[in-house]
Amino acid sequence: MICSCSRHYLGDPLDHKSIQGNKKFAISYELVGWGLEDDKIHASEVLSTLHKSGEFAEVKSAFRYPLENRIQIILQSSQRIKIFFGEQSEPVSRNLERNPTKMIFTFVNRVLLIRTFFIVPFFQKEKTSITFRHWKENRIVKDYTYSLDNYIVIGWVPLLFRPFDDHKEIESIYAKATEKFISDFYGDNL
Repeated sequence: MICSCSRHYLGDPLDHKSIQGNKKFAISYELVGWGLEDDKIHASEVLSTLHKSGEFAEVKSAFRYPLENRIQIILQSSQRIKIFFGEQSEPVSRNLERNPTKMIFTFVNRVLLIRTFFIVPFFQKEKTSITFRHWKENRIVKDYTYSLDNYIVIGWVPLLFRPFDDHKEIESIYAKATEKFISDFYGDNL
């Protein structure tokens, strides 16, 4: 699909250590900020990784089964700019006031993309982070935040570089961030 020609991951590798210890926690989880359709797919990947890891005695929804250790899984992502001048979720003037250079570059880049029939590529940075907030009873113990920033490059030229991009790594980045959280969580709590 031309809407996601080439993707490049900008963050550090999310390597995790193996967990050593026999103590297993029972956790309940709560999802915050996962409203879009794509986000729901990624949320299921996060929850699947939590369940399949085998590192927790129980993993249950906080709404049905409030446990002593609760994890809020918070997705924070920047507004995505629509390629074809579609309706924005906030006024264009607000983006122009915040960062005029970026907005002008985006506008010129978008016009060049359309005028050259996708030969000049369109660049879009997706700033995304996932925070696992650990609550014990009713107090915050610690936040574990992982950056998932990446660049999307759209056009015919980036399509040629598709075999060399980070597409496969980005598809599994939510699972890697969850594995890193599990490793960090047990590193702090053993």
